[in-house]
Amino acid sequence: MELTLQRKLVIRMLIRITFLIIFLSLLTVISISVFDRGNLLGLVPMFNMDRESNIPTLFSFLLLLCAGGLFYLLSRQYAAVSDRFTRHVTLLSGIFVFMAVDEYASIHELFTEPLAFLAPESGIFHFAWVIAAIPAVIIVGLYFLRFFLAQSKAFKTGLFSAGFIYIFGAVGMEMVGSSIHFAYGYAHIAYGLSTIVEESCEMFGVIILIHTLLGQLLKNGDMTLLHITLKDQN
Repeated sequence: MELTLQRKLVIRMLIRITFLIIFLSLLTVISISVFDRGNLLGLVPMFNMDRESNIPTLFSFLLLLCAGGLFYLLSRQYAAVSDRFTRHVTLLSGIFVFMAVDEYASIHELFTEPLAFLAPESGIFHFAWVIAAIPAVIIVGLYFLRFFLAQSKAFKTGLFSAGFIYIFGAVGMEMVGSSIHFAYGYAHIAYGLSTIVEESCEMFGVIILIHTLLGQLLKNGDMTLLHITLKDQN
């Protein structure tokens, strides 16, 4: 038996799963904000994008882990030709694996309380971890700038699009949601919707990145991602 997965098929599947998760999460927001039902036999916590250790979190974890794995494969390609940016791509692999772990364990939220004293009385820093996130994004961006500028136009476009959408969701919409949470609380429908936009941007950003990395890995070959041949044992 032969199994062939194509890049377009994989990306299409990931997009469909994302839209399904968005739809189910929207139902949880309606259940909480409109009908004041925050459980419904455990279904609301299971699909609520503002909760941790549930289906949306697991899906985001797997997306980030996949991106980390693809960066690792790309680093092996770079190493095979002694490319000067091998270390950069290897480091990106490690960063995305850490981001995957953080997505599931919410390590970044541990910075909220210690950094709270730096935040002004403003809703946008109600979740104070973004105070550390903003300079961290700038520092990482500057470190990888030389690597980014040296890439092909298509690769740069994909990386920029993925990074912009992801950061807009993870930092920008986090600040918007923080402000809404500060003013109206967790159960307000505006906060629930902002959370869906935030998490959706993160998911779509990583999917764009996966699409971009697959294209870079397969640039000089066909569009086959995986080819498995199964035979009976002799």
